Amino acid sequence: MIRLVKVNKYFNKKKSNEIHVINDTSIELENKGLVTFLGNSGCGKTTLLNAIGGLDKVDSGEIYIDDDRITTKSNGKKDEIRNVSVGYIFQNYNLIEDDTVFENVALVLKMMGIKDKKEIEERVMYILKRVGIDKYKNRPAKMLSGGERQRVGIARAIVKNPKIIIADEPTGNLDSKNTIEIMNIIKAISREKLVILVTHEREIAEFYASRIIEIVDGRIVSDKENAHDDELDYRLENKIYLQDMPVQKELVQDNVKVRFFSDKEDAPLEIKVVVRNNNIYLETPKGLGEGSDAVELIDDHYKKISKDIYEDYEFDYDKLIDESFKPHYTSIFNLGTLLINGYKKIFSYSVIKKILLLGFVLASMFAIYAVSNIAGITNVTDDKFVQVNQNYLTINTAKLSPAFYEKYEKLAGVDYVLPGDSNANFIMPMDDYYQSAGAMTMVSGSLSDIDMVKKDSLVAGKPADSERGIVIDKMVIDSILGKYEVQQVGISTYEDFVGRQLELNRLGEFTIAGITDQGSPSIYTDKDLFIDILCNQPSQGAEEGQSMEDVENTEDQVVNYDLMKDSKDLQITSGNAPKNDYEALINENHRFEAAIGSDLDMKINGKKLTVCGYYSDKRQRNDIYVTAKMAKYYYIDSQQSMILSPKDKSETFAQLSDRNIKVTDNYENSREQYIDSIKKQVMATLLVCGIILLISLIEIYLMLRSSFLSRIKEVGVLRAIGLKKKDIYKMFVGEVIALTTLTTLPAMVIMAYILNGISKVPMIGEQYLMNPAVFLISFAIVAVFNLVAGLLPVFSTMRNTPAEILARNDVN
Repeated sequence: MIRLVKVNKYFNKKKSNEIHVINDTSIELENKGLVTFLGNSGCGKTTLLNAIGGLDKVDSGEIYIDDDRITTKSNGKKDEIRNVSVGYIFQNYNLIEDDTVFENVALVLKMMGIKDKKEIEERVMYILKRVGIDKYKNRPAKMLSGGERQRVGIARAIVKNPKIIIADEPTGNLDSKNTIEIMNIIKAISREKLVILVTHEREIAEFYASRIIEIVDGRIVSDKENAHDDELDYRLENKIYLQDMPVQKELVQDNVKVRFFSDKEDAPLEIKVVVRNNNIYLETPKGLGEGSDAVELIDDHYKKISKDIYEDYEFDYDKLIDESFKPHYTSIFNLGTLLINGYKKIFSYSVIKKILLLGFVLASMFAIYAVSNIAGITNVTDDKFVQVNQNYLTINTAKLSPAFYEKYEKLAGVDYVLPGDSNANFIMPMDDYYQSAGAMTMVSGSLSDIDMVKKDSLVAGKPADSERGIVIDKMVIDSILGKYEVQQVGISTYEDFVGRQLELNRLGEFTIAGITDQGSPSIYTDKDLFIDILCNQPSQGAEEGQSMEDVENTEDQVVNYDLMKDSKDLQITSGNAPKNDYEALINENHRFEAAIGSDLDMKINGKKLTVCGYYSDKRQRNDIYVTAKMAKYYYIDSQQSMILSPKDKSETFAQLSDRNIKVTDNYENSREQYIDSIKKQVMATLLVCGIILLISLIEIYLMLRSSFLSRIKEVGVLRAIGLKKKDIYKMFVGEVIALTTLTTLPAMVIMAYILNGISKVPMIGEQYLMNPAVFLISFAIVAVFNLVAGLLPVFSTMRNTPAEILARNDVN
């Protein structure tokens, strides 16, 4: 059945401390019988056993099981052979400590393809009864004694009815009583199967073995059949044979008879004996122990153990075997069992280990915080940098002139032109209540043609249906929604703005018809009003919360007379209203300084204004009134740039650039400037968040690694009994998934909720971004890292053979 041909194995090969642990070994083993590898510790017998069982690799030679050369097989194929054909009994038991006795034994049946729970129950319980451990079937393996644990190991090895049983020092950690009982079981099994036993106890080998192979320094020095009728001189530690004791006395006093036995003569001995309530109490002199309850007193002479002790032991397991069943390796894990086992493993953690899980929670929270912060800083949205209509182009000059301006007004491909940066300020009165009478707030935006408003972009209200109707983009509204004075009068939604009035000095009232969402901070109105709106802005000193009266009393300006000609506050007292270019109507308070027909020092378009008349003003204003054209020229003279509204932005930009005209795409330029302004902040944030994320991931890695190291023995056991590498990976994947869903997922949900609230706080919230994408990215980062970190030590360990894994003594 088993054949070895010139097998060699070295430890520390080609090094100064090289050991030739299996030295050119060739043997053949039959289909049944108890073959014992006998030798001193370190002679290589366990290594040879591991090579036969596929737990270890050899450097040269061939090993056959049923003419199947296992030395050329893949690790997976070796696992299948070991799982189906080989039962392993270990000196150190190698049980799954947290699993019950039943679970330890049933595991191998599931691995060989048996799924019927009833069949598994019958097989396992039969074996447990035969090895005398059935009453402990639901007890965790870690709660058993040494002899009990070894019986579980034997049950696990034989329950699958393998062809070969390999027993490595199975009695090495047992007392004499358990040694004999375990050897009797092994001997009974060897009647129908091949049992390969490793031991250094010659008496045991010579009594039980049918064949003894002696090994010295890796070589087979003796190989002989062991047919004998000898008896075993093996004194059991738990039995005291009274007739062999040197001192024997019988003391009789009235109705009391005491038999005294001792292994030595000694000084007088005083023992107090008390019988009370059917209990006996002994008091012995100091220095004498009371012995053990497990000791059996036998009133006879010691006798050597005969072969009857194992020949009478019966073991018939074949009656439970379905001959039609073909054992084959079957994965014990599916998605359901992976998760269930993972959760069970986590819930069975010790208290200290469960406390350490808080580290996963905190690390996960820090991870999503870091990702949210990075996403918030690097999320360059239009509302953070767009200051004017996205379709606008800007032409910068040292000083803007009317002639230059008018040239571009007539340029083909340009819809209209605006002097300056197109931004206009409107006053929104907030006199909804008596307490807020006279209060106002400023509404600022980029003037844009009302025809640009798309009907399907309206989020509240309707398109403007009058000359004084305006539509405002939600980006403008968003900038004032959170203001204290706005909230105080109950304005909290886009709909609340619809129908409200906006005011400008001298121009009167405008009505908000609707709110649009077109991605530009624009105020849409009739483009014919643009110049008048720009010329009549509130002074730069106007502040939020000022009263309407304070804002109205702004500095004097050059004003288009047509805007005020019907005002009851303004009266011409002498001369005429301005009708021609460069004519000016001034306050009558200056009649002695500038006569009608004289020139003023003020210039428009490089030319002085001529006084054409005087006026009086009840408002005590000192404005200079000119024609609409002159008012426009005056405003143009004060600017250094102008805005173009092209019909085709890219085409117009290309044309102007080809003419070497200094033209700027406002959208792209603002975006670049914003990115440049936050670069240092982004780098600092990325560094801090990167460190936080790295520390979090390192913490997760160390915890996962620590968790795995505590499981190496379990991994070694599973590999040794035939579980494939892929199933080991599956097992830890299940635990990582369970760990992630129990710690990472809830922690991230909580932190996402907190960050979502923070992201809505003005100013501070811009540094954080929380949405489903950020959450999924954060979870994916941690989940993937958990998998990698959890499987990395597994991968490193799986590179070793099962024997090498079990031999590790640096972890427990």
